[in-house]
Amino acid sequence: MFSSSARRAAQHRTLRAARRDRKRRSKLTLLESRDAALPGASVTEKTLKRRDSIAPLASRVLKSVFTIETDRGLGSAFFRLA
Repeated sequence: MFSSSARRAAQHRTLRAARRDRKRRSKLTLLESRDAALPGASVTEKTLKRRDSIAPLASRVLKSVFTIETDRGLGSAFFRLA
């Protein structure tokens, strides 16, 4: 048989464990709600498709960017064809 102080200590440990569990569940719920609010894979897929369509434009733009060497150092210039 347990003494009353041993029972109280056991109850105290049980209560502390229950509080920790409630806090953890609360944090988990918060994290799950934040996770649900994040953009899904479809947004990422759209971004990748958009990048594929931008790549040809980017390669043309890069051809019009030049590095210029001066007495003071290197610089860059953008040349636009009309």
